[in-house]
Amino acid sequence: MTPFHYTYLNFFAGKYEENEKKFENDYWGISTKKLVSKFKNFDKNKEVKIATCGLPEGPQEDYLKKVKGLKFKMVNKNDDFDYIIMNNRIAWDIGTNLSIPRKIKTCYQKYDGEDVVKIKKRGLIISKITKRN
Repeated sequence: MTPFHYTYLNFFAGKYEENEKKFENDYWGISTKKLVSKFKNFDKNKEVKIATCGLPEGPQEDYLKKVKGLKFKMVNKNDDFDYIIMNNRIAWDIGTNLSIPRKIKTCYQKYDGEDVVKIKKRGLIISKITKRN
C-alpha cells in the first residue's frame, strides 16, 4: 500500500484536481501525520489554539506533540481557534438536525483563511492546516 492509497479515482470522476468538492478524499485521515510534521510557521512565543475538522482529534494531538517548539491547546472547531487541521469531509456539527433541509458544507468550504501547509496528490488537496483570519 502507498501512503495515499485511499485517494485513487478513476477517469469517470473527471479531472483529478477538480475532485476536491466531489469526494471525501482522505476518509481515514492518513495524510495528516505528514501534514503536521511540515507545520513550522507558527508563533513560538505563545500557546496556539488548534481545532480539527473531518478528523479525529486524538491522533492529531499526538502528531502535534512531536512538532519542535510548538505550544498548543486543542479546542473545538466551533470555538475560537488560531489554526484548523482538516481534510475535505463533511463539517458535521454536533446536534445538527438532519431533518431540516440545508446546504451541506465540507470542512474546506466552511473554514477559510490562509493555508499554511497542504498535502497534495496530483494537484488534489488531500489535507491542510489553515490559519484563521
